[in-house]
Amino acid sequence: MVVKRAVFKAALGLSMVSILSKLLGFAREQAIAWRFGAGAAVDTYVAALAIPTLISGVVGGALSTAFLPVYSEARSTKEGRQLAGIVSGVNALLGVLGSLAAFYFAPFLVRVLVGNFSPDQQALTVQLLRILSFGTPPP
Repeated sequence: MVVKRAVFKAALGLSMVSILSKLLGFAREQAIAWRFGAGAAVDTYVAALAIPTLISGVVGGALSTAFLPVYSEARSTKEGRQLAGIVSGVNALLGVLGSLAAFYFAPFLVRVLVGNFSPDQQALTVQLLRILSFGTPPP
């Protein structure tokens, strides 16, 4: 019963943080739209931010889904602490590798994501993606 309660608390905590994140993201998008309106510059920013956000979400979602149930049972043991350290290290490594891949493959990713942008807008999106790929925090 204690383990189920711990898993429930962890899941509830993650759900609350996820909801807060979505609300803050919505507020960010509203503030950008209010300040800059709808146009090529905002479209470029949103397109460039989509890839690092996707990488962060996939890595973080996969690791947390697999990690939480296992860790909740072993968190007070030496193995639990080792697991947390290993998962944190893997998470950081995958985040860095994802950022490097986004940086290196930025021109290709931008063509796939927003091939309908003008060449100038695509070039700006590539530049922004290369900057934002290292600015997105790991999951």
